[in-house]
Order: sequence, then structure tokens, then C-alpha cells
Amino acid sequence: MPNNRHLYWDSSVFLSLLNGMPSRAPMIRDIMTEIEGEKDSFILTSSESIVEVAHVADEKTKSRLDPKVESLIDEMWAMDKIIKIIDNGPHIAPIARRLIRDAIPHGWVLKAKDAVHLASAFWYNKNVHRIDEVNHYDDRLFKYEVMIGIHICEPHIKQMRLIP
Repeated sequence: MPNNRHLYWDSSVFLSLLNGMPSRAPMIRDIMTEIEGEKDSFILTSSESIVEVAHVADEKTKSRLDPKVESLIDEMWAMDKIIKIIDNGPHIAPIARRLIRDAIPHGWVLKAKDAVHLASAFWYNKNVHRIDEVNHYDDRLFKYEVMIGIHICEPHIKQMRLIP
């Protein structure tokens, strides 16, 4: 893998981090640290993620909002050195619609929000800068890499560390 990476993260990655999921959050933090230390590396996501990452699981379970959580969410989105946000406007919507329609003959069902993420990665890769992979925690979306031409997988660190 090249020294500089361009990853697309679906909202599921950000939610896993904010929810502190033990099986995911440490690796996500490691990836963010790696990206921060690599020249010209970044994480791209759709502005859709800002909407989808509205709360953590604990807030929903307890039906009680925590202002500290909203501050953490805002701090995360302010990490503009490593997190780039692409607007999901009229240049993305037709691609997302096409992905939803193209899934039908395969017997696949693609949700609109997932189509927006895939279309955002596809558009950016084609028109702005290469995207090395799309990271997502829903393995049902992995099959769509044939449609967008970008590898889709769970997040992973670049190199295993022997010392924490």
C-alpha cells in the first residue's frame, strides 16, 4: 500500500469509534493516528455521515442526550486535517440512484443512504482523487465494489504493531 492513503469511511466506522466498541474503536483510533502521520493521507466521507452520526447508542438506549457526546461528535468533524467531507449534492444523487437501480437485476437491495456513500466515493475517485478503499462494517455492501470499482472492506491498520 502506498505511503499516502485515501480512505472513504461510511458512518458505521465513525459510530463504532464514538460508541467505543471494544472490537473496533482501538483499530479505528490507530488508523486515524496513522493517517495523521502520513503526508497527503486522508479519510473522506459524505456530508450524509454528519446526519447519520447524530448520537451514540447509549443515548438512544437511555432516551437521554449527553452534551459531552455532541461535543465529541463536533470535535471529530472538526478534524479537517484528516477527515474530508464531500457534499452529497446534485452531482452525487444521480449516481446513487443508478446504483440502486443497477442492484435490482442482481437481486440486491441497496438502501438510499448506503447508495449515497458508495456514489460519493465513486464520484470522488473518478473526478477528484483516487480512493484506495471504502471502509464499512456491513459485509452486505462488499459486493458493490464491482459497481464502483473501489475495494470495499472493514477498516484495517496499515501495519500490525508489536508494541502498543
